Amino acid sequence: MKKNLDIDPEYYAILDFTGFEKMIDELEPDGVPIDVEKDMSANIGVSLKKGNHRLNGKELLGYARFRHDAEGDFGRVRRQQTSYAITEEGISESRYIT
Repeated sequence: MKKNLDIDPEYYAILDFTGFEKMIDELEPDGVPIDVEKDMSANIGVSLKKGNHRLNGKELLGYARFRHDAEGDFGRVRRQQTSYAITEEGISESRYIT
């Protein structure tokens, strides 16, 4: 990151899918609030119904990875950005700062 972006991060984490699920479940035990815009189940390991839900780690990962609709990868990227923004907002709250 230093070479390409001139950013020298002091701390960082590398997560695989399992680590992401565990992190979400630990930091947001009541789930992450998401407005699921359509029913989703194709190749994501969970079934999500349209509407406002609080998603656990596995469900949020499935939501972020879903790409079997007219939006394809563009929709997946948008959902990943939404998931990241909501997760970052929750983590940034003072309850996690000691």
